[in-house]
Amino acid sequence: MLSSTDITTTDPARFIDTLFQDTFLFVMEVLHDTQLVRDEAFYRRGYELVAQVKSALETLKESDEFKMQVMYAQCGLLDYTVLNSAPADENTVWRRAPLEGAHLATLHAGEINPENLRRLLRQPAPDMRLLVLYQRVYALGYGIDIPGYDDERRQAIESLAALVPAPELPPSSPVIVEHRPGVRRGLLRSRLFQVVLLGVVVAGLYCGLDYSLHHFLLTSLSG
Repeated sequence: MLSSTDITTTDPARFIDTLFQDTFLFVMEVLHDTQLVRDEAFYRRGYELVAQVKSALETLKESDEFKMQVMYAQCGLLDYTVLNSAPADENTVWRRAPLEGAHLATLHAGEINPENLRRLLRQPAPDMRLLVLYQRVYALGYGIDIPGYDDERRQAIESLAALVPAPELPPSSPVIVEHRPGVRRGLLRSRLFQVVLLGVVVAGLYCGLDYSLHHFLLTSLSG
């Protein structure tokens, strides 16, 4: 269970990786587990992830604007990942009430998230936490299959890479890369996704989820 007391407010990367730890692990599971049962319980897990993040942000007394940007990014990532990783008939429950609609009463995250990022990048002193969040969201494949979005997505990733400091990693940090056949829609074909997925899965089993998620997300983003 996510607790606001676990979230450090001094390090933007730690803030986001702790706040979104369970969300990122959920995304990894969706991309990795081809036998995943996408039933009511699965949907409820996703729904509760958003509710937990919202509750933590309210406890931290974050601004309404910040909360909305975070929730749009989270709902967009979860809805996009789930609905684009399996055929429609396997996502019947999720399609009935996408998280964006359930939590935000809209179905326009595909337009709102890019616009939020564009406005953020135009600010003279953007919130580094949001920059880190968008960097993580795009690194996990958000928008990769949207027709006509390739150029803007690439430019967004380049802009984020220029603004978000490169992580400092221990020289002995191992990076495990493995091809996993059978993952739907080819979402894990690139080295980036293999690193993120396998790093989190393997390290999460042996090193503890809190450290491993932060560490291996940073590994993937630095390479």
